[in-house]
Amino acid sequence: MKHFLLILSVLFSGYAFGEDIVLEDFETTTLHFGGFGGASGLVVENPDMSGINTSDSVYQYTDGAETWAGVAEPEPVALDLANYPYIKMKVYAPAAGEVRLKLEAQDGSLETVETPFAMTADMVGVWTEVTFDFSGVTAPFNKLTLFFDFGTTTPDDVWYFDDVTMSDTPPAGSLTITPEDGTTDVPVYTKIAFQSTLPMRKKDDSQITDGDLASILVFRKTDQNGEDVYYSASISDNKKSIRIVPDNLLDANTNYFVSFNASLIEYNSSASVDSMAVTFTTTSTAPTMVTYDDFEGNSIGATYTAMGDPAGQLTSPVTDPENADNSVLKWSKGGSWGGWERFRIDLPQNIDLSNGSVVSMNVLSPKATSVMIVLANMEDDNADGVAKVSLTQDVAGTGWETLYFNFTTGTTDTYNHIFVYIDGGVADPQNYFIDNIQGPALMQDNTGLTARMAENSLSIYPNPVTDQLVINSEQTMRSVAIYDVTGSLVSQDVCTSKRYSKDVSSLNAGMYFIRVTTDDHAVLVKKIMKN
Repeated sequence: MKHFLLILSVLFSGYAFGEDIVLEDFETTTLHFGGFGGASGLVVENPDMSGINTSDSVYQYTDGAETWAGVAEPEPVALDLANYPYIKMKVYAPAAGEVRLKLEAQDGSLETVETPFAMTADMVGVWTEVTFDFSGVTAPFNKLTLFFDFGTTTPDDVWYFDDVTMSDTPPAGSLTITPEDGTTDVPVYTKIAFQSTLPMRKKDDSQITDGDLASILVFRKTDQNGEDVYYSASISDNKKSIRIVPDNLLDANTNYFVSFNASLIEYNSSASVDSMAVTFTTTSTAPTMVTYDDFEGNSIGATYTAMGDPAGQLTSPVTDPENADNSVLKWSKGGSWGGWERFRIDLPQNIDLSNGSVVSMNVLSPKATSVMIVLANMEDDNADGVAKVSLTQDVAGTGWETLYFNFTTGTTDTYNHIFVYIDGGVADPQNYFIDNIQGPALMQDNTGLTARMAENSLSIYPNPVTDQLVINSEQTMRSVAIYDVTGSLVSQDVCTSKRYSKDVSSLNAGMYFIRVTTDDHAVLVKKIMKN
């Protein structure tokens, strides 16, 4: 299911009952929501007047085809989070998924904060009260952004919500795990998520750190007595979310056991946290992918363009900040386009989605945020008539993470452009690093080949070099660029032959990268040493 965006921006003219401030109940208050991105919405009769919601009218939201589809109300809301830190609503969900609420300033002047709520299978098809805990948040936010089943894409999904309120009463403490116990056909690239309704701490009242998680979590193959699975784990700043990321792809068609030992922790309210365990089974097959670019010389001929006004800077190859022996792509994102800057990866042929549906890449981010990729058939993913699909994943901001985007949407369109958004909608200039871009095989052209430069089709000598550098290629070269170890461009020359030479005697001694592009856009990167 595709996430949907809901921006609640209302005048603080609600009324109180008990400890709640009602912002909208669709009976006595009216918000003039307007749809965008193909979304639509309207007040309708309650489809299930039972359980916790017997009111007559609710809001029906029908998702649009765009990743940014939603509904909006133009007026701001004054959120008194210091006194009413819990924002609640009733949700009627068509399927299990994550509901996420983000707080923002209408003018974009504040760093956003957000919190998720995991809706499990037992919550599907029944009205469920969802509570978002913003305890400790005092900034003057006046805009709410709500995502349903964040990170997936399916238009025309229908959600219902009702009774949007602010409260000073915390929810009862509960903990959920995704995947749920007994789940089958779990992707081999899955991440394990623990979600609490309240912040957690250690029983000595100290904060839980990432280093504490090894004594709390168990991840094993087969069952509780099986082989340990190596992983990294992190806990969110609000101490309500824990993520387990396996070091490697899980084995296909295999049972896995995950447990949470709560003997050392409790909720911040001092209430006990229940220990729990789940067993799940992975899918019978692993994704089939080829390397699009590893920035070490293995490339199918991908080229890169930064997009913005002004655009941020793309530099490749640069030295991996965490591994001096590895080369990666660096994106210096700027602050234009309201934070919706992005960079585009152009492929020499269309992606063959009949040969697989998973695109992956390694991302190193300085902060916890989201990464969205868009597959499109044009060089502008917002152009009229463009065909595109998109998916979103989170990164914890604690080191390199491998992200997998599974485009099992049944699309019949073809795509040869990949757009990468990181921290979308946030105008916060940062440096991000990308490595090991992979995906389904590309469609073959009429020669039966995709644009790939073989390692042995290019010779560079002498290496090490003192003065004159010579490059011979089996294919006509289009350009030759030299980068230093920081990724800075030293020189770039146009070339229209199969032989190239350059006087490099003025270069400082050290390591450099030579990037050669041929007429058919094939690319090869090689390292040289300068004496």
